[in-house]
Amino acid sequence: MRGAAIAVVVGVVPYASLGCGDDGGGHSCGPGSASPTGLAMTATVGSDFTFGSLMEGANNDCTPTGSGVISVTIQGTQVGGTGFVALCVPRPNEFGDPLAVGSDDKPDEPPVILVSLAVSTPDGCFYNLPPGMQVSGTAHAVGLCDDGAGSAGFALVIDATTALTGSGSDAAGSACVGQTNVELAGSAAVAPML
Repeated sequence: MRGAAIAVVVGVVPYASLGCGDDGGGHSCGPGSASPTGLAMTATVGSDFTFGSLMEGANNDCTPTGSGVISVTIQGTQVGGTGFVALCVPRPNEFGDPLAVGSDDKPDEPPVILVSLAVSTPDGCFYNLPPGMQVSGTAHAVGLCDDGAGSAGFALVIDATTALTGSGSDAAGSACVGQTNVELAGSAAVAPML
């Protein structure tokens, strides 16, 4: 069952805004109506998966040397499992426009780095983004203020593809699928790390 497909869709449901005011450019700060548990993963390797508790912080994890800005890290966890997702945005001052998403190949490239993506299945398998796996697509923020250092959070909008590698055996003792394609698409609320 190699090459099975996993689709990750980010849903939008009503959600109270986590901030007020605007960035001086006429748009409100914060995630607006994006769902706080918006990353829904539909998989042929098991059941549906959801990522929630998405948080962001100006953590300086992938800041380009001499850029004058502090990078923003976005991370979340799988609801009801041990999976996780993490991205790093080297230049959050440009994150209002769609930026390319890729793997962490070179310093400051791509503009949005998919650092990690993993999911556990109810039958005991674990799927993880291996080092060097090709990632492609775009991502941007809606409602991002103060280059991600503000207290309102924002909505993450993403449309990207990659593949995850399976490990372990399922509950029946069968080997987990070796590699499965993944698509991330939609929007989700991202709260500030406090």
